[in-house]
Amino acid sequence: MSGEAPRQSAEAATGAMRRRSPWVLRVVGALILIYAGSGVYFVRPNEEAVVRRFGKVIAGHVPPGMHYRLPYPWETADRVTVRKARRIAVGFSIADGVTGRQPTAAEAQFLTGDRNVVDVGLMVQYAVREPAQYLFRAGQPEGLIEAAAASCLAEAVADISVDAVLTIGKIEAQQQVRAALQQILNEYDVGVQIWSVSIQRATPPEEVRDAFADVTSAREDRERIKNQAEGYRQEVVPRARGDAERIKSEALGYKQRRINEAMGDADRFARRLEEYRKARGVTRDRLYIETMERLLPKMRKVIVDAEGGADAIDLAILRAEP
Repeated sequence: MSGEAPRQSAEAATGAMRRRSPWVLRVVGALILIYAGSGVYFVRPNEEAVVRRFGKVIAGHVPPGMHYRLPYPWETADRVTVRKARRIAVGFSIADGVTGRQPTAAEAQFLTGDRNVVDVGLMVQYAVREPAQYLFRAGQPEGLIEAAAASCLAEAVADISVDAVLTIGKIEAQQQVRAALQQILNEYDVGVQIWSVSIQRATPPEEVRDAFADVTSAREDRERIKNQAEGYRQEVVPRARGDAERIKSEALGYKQRRINEAMGDADRFARRLEEYRKARGVTRDRLYIETMERLLPKMRKVIVDAEGGADAIDLAILRAEP
């Protein structure tokens, strides 16, 4: 009896294990499937993924869509937004609509080429070009880009005068900063592409801002007066040239008319001279009569009767009223 009890107990335990084994296998299989399914991941349309196996990059440009990697810790996938512009501000803080933070005043001052101090705020827009380099080449790529942009901005501002920084020199400075910043980031292999660099603000320090404002106002007045004078010149000079051409044309016309009249008079005189040579008396009388016909209507005529002793009669009283 004593030997049968342990044997029955062992058989009962074996039977219980056999009855539980299907559930255990199912649970273990389910856990294995869940673990294997954890390797499925999705990449959104504006992203690319970087897959690492034990820390080593094995795929640096995984495109958007559904993909599979070995479950953690064998492989990991890091997603990076690549089709979106990122912004970094140098010299001021960007407003944040989520946190309600407002943009702050200038925080960076730079020395210009003519030894003046100016507050400059720079906005850098960039995008990730190489996700793996962006993630692992630098611990804080945004900080690196900001520091490099500030350095390039200081170098660009130091090459020009304060007047150029505050006015038309901004465009050239922006181009110089963009080229120098891209070169530095390429040397560091940060994996970003600079899209644009723009100077958002360029103002003198608070202590001399009023004096700079007066200088700027005077410069604007000078430009305005120059533009007005140029506009007046553009208006007057063409008109004077037109008047000169008109006077010249009138003078040439008058010249030609006088020449024609003189030639006509000379030709008429030559014909009369020929007629006079043929019949001097008749020609002389005819010329006299024609001359008097032209002159008498224009003269005041008075008739005096000397023999009768009557008063002079002014024939103008016989003229009919108009």
